[in-house]
Amino acid sequence: MKTHAFFAVVALFWSLVSNTTMAKDSGGEVYAVVEIGASGVKGMVVQTLAENADPENPPVKMLKQYEPLDKNAFTAEAASRVGEAVAQMHKQMQDEFKVPVNHFYLVGSSGIPAEVKSAIAGKTFLEGATIEYIDAVKEATLVFRGIVPARRMSQVVLLDIGSGNSKGAYVEKTKPALTFTTYSIPWGTKTYAQEINKGRKDGSQFMVVADPLRKELILPAVQSAVRDFPGMQNLRRVYLAGGIPWAMATLLHPEEIGPDKKGRENSWVKLSVDDIAKFYNKATTDVASLLQPDLAGVSKENRQKAEEEVARVGKVFNHDQLTAGAQILKTFADEMHFDKKDALFFSRRALYAWPQGYILEKLSATHGKN
Repeated sequence: MKTHAFFAVVALFWSLVSNTTMAKDSGGEVYAVVEIGASGVKGMVVQTLAENADPENPPVKMLKQYEPLDKNAFTAEAASRVGEAVAQMHKQMQDEFKVPVNHFYLVGSSGIPAEVKSAIAGKTFLEGATIEYIDAVKEATLVFRGIVPARRMSQVVLLDIGSGNSKGAYVEKTKPALTFTTYSIPWGTKTYAQEINKGRKDGSQFMVVADPLRKELILPAVQSAVRDFPGMQNLRRVYLAGGIPWAMATLLHPEEIGPDKKGRENSWVKLSVDDIAKFYNKATTDVASLLQPDLAGVSKENRQKAEEEVARVGKVFNHDQLTAGAQILKTFADEMHFDKKDALFFSRRALYAWPQGYILEKLSATHGKN
């Protein structure tokens, strides 16, 4: 699968500035997006900067990123709770930034199961707001654009392990037009855990069902992707995104959470094949201890933030889901030959990467019509 990027959208990504306070007297317009994902509802508000405005490339400033609400969009029964979460976040955005009705977007991620989409389709979350769903191809390219620096675009393969599916992208060529190759498998952390639990009707242990099911479902899907898309193996840098890589980086490297001594927040966590092996071993044998990492290496200044982030992992994923996600990650690592890569990183920016891209693409299209 290949898609052509919009140059204006790519350029816009590099102009994003992390800022949580609204600029005074800037004259820009405010836009917001709320994402319904398999692991909850999150959102962001951005502002176009009136000064130096370019109709083809309106500069954008991040005003606020809203942390995911603890609402689960993974089951059809949760549709009403999803509606409550959307309404709550929309009210916060209105109270804080007075977002115009026609500047508000409600988007469903590619990982939401079909039965959940059907259940949500019958709900009116907000008057006049309709949900637009994006597919795995679009989501993968938006995440890639959002986290990969321009100088690295031809060197990186992205792997995004979500709750509903797993997908990724890499650049096939940069000229005459930037062209992406994307790949995906229909299994993510929560969809795979759910499938495993379906097979535990006799009360069998999770791993007793998971091991053969991994060989039946996950391994063939990943092997097929690697066979069809050689860049997955050949490119030398891997950037990880999604909930399970976030959980791994948080639980294995809590010392990387928070700003350094100079007050700089690091957007990247460098990982290794040994980290993946350690995460997999703990997640499949002693997941309870995995959720209780040693925080001795965390600075005093970052201790509370690290404790909160570690605790959040346990609120987002249960034991079964952590185990299932670790199996997916380990399978990709083995088949893509992470042991032969030059670098492996988790991007903290990835959580909001594709919603940012969605807004920017909407802005680009709107300004392009004027």
